[in-house]
Amino acid sequence: MKIQELNNVKDFEKVKDVFYRTFSSELWFDDWSDKKQLNLYIHDLLDQNNSLSFDLFIEENGNEILVGLALGRVMHFYEGNQFRVD
Repeated sequence: MKIQELNNVKDFEKVKDVFYRTFSSELWFDDWSDKKQLNLYIHDLLDQNNSLSFDLFIEENGNEILVGLALGRVMHFYEGNQFRVD
């Protein structure tokens, strides 16, 4: 298992695919059929100055497979910094 910080430009399509497959199916059944809205939403999550996102890979038969994401941002409070998962 490997966790790493996302490269927001390089990993955009990969993130979009995992997000779509996850939230368009059981438990959520969100309708992300409008690809323009999906692109805008993922950009909202990944392309902000305070965005901080991670991906989780497992190795299967010598291949790394993306199995999870933590899409969030850093918030700066008077008590210190906080990572918020969106």
